[in-house]
Amino acid sequence: MPQADRRDSAEHFNSNMPQGQSKPPAHGEKYVRKCSTARDHQPDIPAAPHIGHSRHHLKEVSMRKLSWLLTPFMVLALGMGGTALARDFVIGVESIAETLDPHDSMAGQGFDYRGHVYDSIVWLDGTGNPQPGLVTEWKAVDPNTWELTVRPDVKFHNGSPLTADDIAFSLWRTCNVPGTDNPMAIVGNLVSERIVVSPTKLILKTAAPQPILMRYLGIVPVVSRAVGEKHMQVNDYNTGVASIGTGPYKLKEFVTGQRIVLERNDDYWGKKPAWETVTLLNIEKPESRVSALLAGDVDLINNVPAEQLASLDNNSDVRVWRAKSSLFRFLIMDQFTDSPSDMTDNDGKPMTRNPFKDQRVRRAISLAINREALIETALEGLGIPAGQLLDEGFSGVDPTLKPDAYDPKEARRLLAEAGYPDGFRVVLHGSSGHYYNAPQVVETIGQMLARVGIKTSIEIHPRAEYSRAGRRFEYSFALFGWGVYVGETSETIMALLMTNDPETGTGFANRGRYSNPAVDQAAREALAEFDPVKRDKLLARTVRIAMEDYGVMPLYFGMGVWASRADVNFDARADSRTLAILAAPADAGR
Repeated sequence: MPQADRRDSAEHFNSNMPQGQSKPPAHGEKYVRKCSTARDHQPDIPAAPHIGHSRHHLKEVSMRKLSWLLTPFMVLALGMGGTALARDFVIGVESIAETLDPHDSMAGQGFDYRGHVYDSIVWLDGTGNPQPGLVTEWKAVDPNTWELTVRPDVKFHNGSPLTADDIAFSLWRTCNVPGTDNPMAIVGNLVSERIVVSPTKLILKTAAPQPILMRYLGIVPVVSRAVGEKHMQVNDYNTGVASIGTGPYKLKEFVTGQRIVLERNDDYWGKKPAWETVTLLNIEKPESRVSALLAGDVDLINNVPAEQLASLDNNSDVRVWRAKSSLFRFLIMDQFTDSPSDMTDNDGKPMTRNPFKDQRVRRAISLAINREALIETALEGLGIPAGQLLDEGFSGVDPTLKPDAYDPKEARRLLAEAGYPDGFRVVLHGSSGHYYNAPQVVETIGQMLARVGIKTSIEIHPRAEYSRAGRRFEYSFALFGWGVYVGETSETIMALLMTNDPETGTGFANRGRYSNPAVDQAAREALAEFDPVKRDKLLARTVRIAMEDYGVMPLYFGMGVWASRADVNFDARADSRTLAILAAPADAGR
């Protein structure tokens, strides 16, 4: 389901056991129970202490900071250092994971971290298709029963063998992470029973047919039951005591908001990783990431700024990698509250009714946004106008749905018809260090809305604060994003458009609390359909219902752009993953 911020999750278990029980079933028992994903808020994550020791390339911080003060053009003039590719691989990313708990985040940064330390139940390729991973074979015994065969030769980083019990426990934990809103419960709740038949055989039962269950399982990281039972808390993973996976790299160091250092797992069951150590280095400013690459301080960067692409393309020391992205950016509008706190009339008085509950107002806002101009000015061309959840080429897309054409005259007419001829005042929220050029995007949208009478104030928040406030439904009008991992619209429908329901996990990322029974019913029919042709049509129908109702407001699809040293190859994928395992020395023939 999604990156997201890309975003997926799911798991609920049915039995008479009390909700929210944190103790997993005893060995030999069926994993059958119901869990609650409802929490009042997402607590702040305490800063983690250093784990282990830093590598030499991280000790020269002052020198690197000095090099990043150079303008990109000065560095381009100086050129890159000619040192040979090191066995240490440093990735400069816009932001690193806020939490190292593999089940406590659906954000893209979290996916990128755990893609190094953990293996998922199956491996998803760049288009969301499941490939053998920790589970090598699977089959649907009947529409509600799946039989999985577990790879027999896998060991955790502490040397203990992987068994089917660890996979069952990991699924259970997706909706039992203490003190959180269990973002991965959307996946765990798809499974009603987990029956461990043997160390290499697992039976999964679902309350309803789940035709693409294996795709969803591809986003669930597998942890050790023995370790996980002793260390259930989020901070146990942040401090490293519980960060034991089966992945190609082991956690060595985590400094909150600064870096994550990983070391190669020489006992990895799969292809041996190319790099001895990997560092995910938090460099929020795009110009600083480019400068770090050109100075030779990092080997790969993500989210390359558009204004520097031409220079980088012409630099023989650099390679630029591009991919059409499944990252989706949209506006949420509070369609639940009667009188939103950050919305007033033109005199500054509280609204007696919520304009966002009126479809005409939602459509007017869409028509007031010139998506082409938004992409050219705020994104410097790195985007594609969106009229639905995914672009063409994925399942569940309605080819007749196009982005709304810019029509401010019709927008003003609709506002007047809805009873707001002079508009109203509203706060539009965005974040820094989260989505590419997000502050510029919301500023540009605010200017466009002002032209049709909607006076928009802009508030920009730090990424961590923004994510927490969004989960608490504190914003009435905000820019959010979603990434798709499973290759179709189903996960996005479940997360963003179905009614928010802690019991089932649907709508867990529905920040505007949009609720439409027609969407819910159409989605349920689509999600239960095994025939791929029929499923595609049913998903597309669901998308059309929601888009015509403006459950969320599509803006644009992102473009994935990376840059690396010339002696590095990188596999740029539509899911925008930034993983060391997707990079290799150029002479390795990747």
